[in-house]
Amino acid sequence: MGGEGEKMEFSDLRVWGEAKALVVKTYAVTAKFPARGSISESQSHLMIALELGYVDKAFADEMIAGFDKVRKMLNALIKSVNRCNDLRAP
Repeated sequence: MGGEGEKMEFSDLRVWGEAKALVVKTYAVTAKFPARGSISESQSHLMIALELGYVDKAFADEMIAGFDKVRKMLNALIKSVNRCNDLRAP
């Protein structure tokens, strides 16, 4: 880190390095997870947008119904794939 008069970058901060290391570990672990997180993240962002007034309730309700539908479809697909894999296992 620089002395007086030197510009300090965020990447010079020890806390940033620690946080980045956590993010890298999180990405490495969650890369193995089923792809359901992005639906929940999208729904969370939508709920925030609703609260901030960026979208109306009717639109939010329509989108949430779509998220729920896709979530159920993904869960069914994952279960089906897991059953097929279980049948193929020696």
